[in-house]
Amino acid sequence: MLRAGDRTQPLADREIADLAFALTTPLVRDACLSLAISEYADHAEALWTEPVRTSPAP
Repeated sequence: MLRAGDRTQPLADREIADLAFALTTPLVRDACLSLAISEYADHAEALWTEPVRTSPAP
């Protein structure tokens, strides 16, 4: 997540799939949501925006 703000290349399909699958675990989802109000909010937004836009509908 810390590297997300400095990324210049899009996430690979496998990375997007791994992130999307990880979010199906409530503890992971909640931990990720907590980053939105932390000092890492910009990095969290950069990391999660791409999978949200590119993942297929459930």
